[in-house]
Amino acid sequence: MTAMIETISVENFKCHKNSEIKLGHITALVGPNGSGKTALLQATHCICSLPGKNSQQVFTGDMAPDFIVRGYGNKLSIDAQTVSSSPRWGLGVHLSTSSSYSGEQRDWEMKIAWDWLERHEQTSPISLPPPASLTNLPFPKEIAKELGLAVYFKASPEKLSQLSSLDEAPVKLSSDGSGLASVMANLILSEPDRHQLIEEELCKIVPTVKRVRARQTTVLEEERVYSITEKGFPNSKIRHNTRPGYELIFDTSSAGSVPARAMSEGTLQILGMLTLLFSPFPPKLFLMEDIEQGLHPVAQRRLMTIFKTFAESQNRQILLTSHSPYIVDELDAPSVWVMANDKDGISHVRRLSDHPDAKRSLEVLTTGEFLGAEGEDWVLNPSMQGELVNA
Repeated sequence: MTAMIETISVENFKCHKNSEIKLGHITALVGPNGSGKTALLQATHCICSLPGKNSQQVFTGDMAPDFIVRGYGNKLSIDAQTVSSSPRWGLGVHLSTSSSYSGEQRDWEMKIAWDWLERHEQTSPISLPPPASLTNLPFPKEIAKELGLAVYFKASPEKLSQLSSLDEAPVKLSSDGSGLASVMANLILSEPDRHQLIEEELCKIVPTVKRVRARQTTVLEEERVYSITEKGFPNSKIRHNTRPGYELIFDTSSAGSVPARAMSEGTLQILGMLTLLFSPFPPKLFLMEDIEQGLHPVAQRRLMTIFKTFAESQNRQILLTSHSPYIVDELDAPSVWVMANDKDGISHVRRLSDHPDAKRSLEVLTTGEFLGAEGEDWVLNPSMQGELVNA
């Protein structure tokens, strides 16, 4: 059995000054909008991406240091540690700059350290944008195996329902949900048993769905072509290209051959998550945002049942964010981390089981009911010491 990540720690990452969470098979982050839930998903994804990517390319674009450091500061760090294993390992990244923020892009230095049998460190400057050619750090293959397979999933109905081609190899579902039609078509053609499993699990959650199919179609794509006129002026025009592709089709209890664009947001969301879970090579860690999007409470409970069974039987981890008491109801208090912002906007996070009334109240209330009754303000009260913090 491979090791699981036990803790994720961040310092000065977005609204987090100093936060740490512990992960089990399924861990939920809850709290008001802007309290730092997404930030912890992003930080986890960053550090899990380091072994599989050129490290400078992890901290670029929206994840550039000046965008993610808290309060225009000059340092931030992310650390991951495993549960007890032989040998135990850890990985950390520390970004720092000697420049004060003045509205301009600053020069940053990145130090990456990992523990595997012995301590290793490597320091390098961050180039923004990163150079076209970079070499990966020499991580031990064991760390790359554990951390290099993490997927961030935040899909939109538009992306989930769009037409897609099979040009990309290997065919895979993108983090925004695009490519779903191609993935399903590929499974129908090459792995019908896996497609049937996904279809059956979808029908358990949404009983009105009877079949999921992929229909051949033509995908129209736009490409902007740039040129120079005879007089030396820049010019551009849109060129339309067509290529063979697939469209996702549903058969339901009330209609047949319903295109994905006509299906409900929740049904598409569920199909996307199930396709990710039951892919031929599922990641070790799933990072999922607002999984209750468009889902009826009964569907939320059914989805969580599938999540729990999958994570425990396959030794996978799911870190999710949610605003739903029905999602929280399906978890025990130590698996739920509650967030709140103080008057300075700094995010604080504590386990729901940290609440001093947790043990007594959870004898009569569900986890979701207890969270709803107590809210999040207690997280900011340092005098409220929990009885189950180490449970």
